[in-house]
Amino acid sequence: MKYIRSILVYLWIIVILIVFLPYRWWCNRLKAKDELKGYQMLDKLVKPFCKGILVLGGIKLTINGKENIPQTGNVLFVGNHQSMLDIVTMLYAINRPMGFVAKESLAKIWLIRTWIECIGSVFIARGESRKALQTIINSAKIVKGGHSLMIYPEGTRSKDGSLGEFKPGSLKIASRGEAAIVPVATDGNYKALPAGSIWLRATQVSLTFLPPITAQEVQAEDTTIIAQKISEQIAACIKK
Repeated sequence: MKYIRSILVYLWIIVILIVFLPYRWWCNRLKAKDELKGYQMLDKLVKPFCKGILVLGGIKLTINGKENIPQTGNVLFVGNHQSMLDIVTMLYAINRPMGFVAKESLAKIWLIRTWIECIGSVFIARGESRKALQTIINSAKIVKGGHSLMIYPEGTRSKDGSLGEFKPGSLKIASRGEAAIVPVATDGNYKALPAGSIWLRATQVSLTFLPPITAQEVQAEDTTIIAQKISEQIAACIKK
């Protein structure tokens, strides 16, 4: 069954990304005149696109703490990384347009790269400190401009759901971008689409938005302390 589900999901992704290329072009044109409106129109496609992936993949998503998502202001979402599905569940669950910080290898595929860029995302190179710093600076500008981003400070996916080390440098996006931070705990995606696998498994996934750290608190605290605090909050959440 997982093979049938997976094939249906990948067909869905390919068809939507190709069929809606003219819509993407129109949204990019709209963003040039009214950036917020352009992102909002893109979001009207992103939500059903992600829902289709979850339904076809047999992923039952439980969303907790949506009241912790700020409706206004600059926001950086920070979460644990379990699977390639993490961004799909986030984009579906969140009630505002959002991009994410993606690994640079995804930029090699034109169709995927152009869609990722279209929703206001950026790419980061692993192991190249100069490029990574520039990505942080560019990401901070995006967040400061009012467009939300999602980042995974572990830098890699967990194979068993356990937390890796949260790298504090990535949180400078929030301090430079004068943004609040919303911690996000994901549990179950490592079972649905394990690292190194392309086959989806039907499973239950939970996504929990934890209370935000205000922009003022971000400015006042060292990013190392904030990273540790977020890691502890997420660890406590996924162990419940």
